[in-house]
Amino acid sequence: MLLSYDKRAQATSSLDGLTAQNAFDEDIRTYWSARSEKPGEWLSVNLGKPARIEAVQVNFAEHEATARGRSALYHQYRLERSMDGKTWEILADRSANRADVPHDYLPLPAPVIAQFVRLTNVNMPGGGTFSIRDLSIFIFCLLTPVLVWPQQANVNLDYNPQKNTENLIPFSATLNSPDVHDD
Repeated sequence: MLLSYDKRAQATSSLDGLTAQNAFDEDIRTYWSARSEKPGEWLSVNLGKPARIEAVQVNFAEHEATARGRSALYHQYRLERSMDGKTWEILADRSANRADVPHDYLPLPAPVIAQFVRLTNVNMPGGGTFSIRDLSIFIFCLLTPVLVWPQQANVNLDYNPQKNTENLIPFSATLNSPDVHDD
């Protein structure tokens, strides 16, 4: 489940029309851009409340990039988390990265709890400004669904490990309630 959609964003700087909020709208036509490519430019999101985070995807944009070809095009950055937006802990340190990762998906080794996530530039390749198309924060499916119904309902969960594809949890749910209709 996407936790970061349309959440409040902040950044060290933004170019006119390329606001921090664009990095959390899930629209491939929009993106955020800092005013420079310098190390230390950052983008952060407030998830609104403490949340369990299990993966992050960073989709870089190429604002004002001038590089051609594929040599030495590596993004370097630090990803951090915070409960209060003031004290930060490293989630992932990619400051020594040497791989081409324009869409860097980072499953975390273990879930973490945070309300804020910050992405800080170390190196932006291609000659353009530090720019992000989307910064997506994820939690995976929980094993216990939470349903709110005005009356009692029965939920049957079935586990079938043969249905596990693409790392999804192989559960299916059936809702049995006399007041639920398909109309």
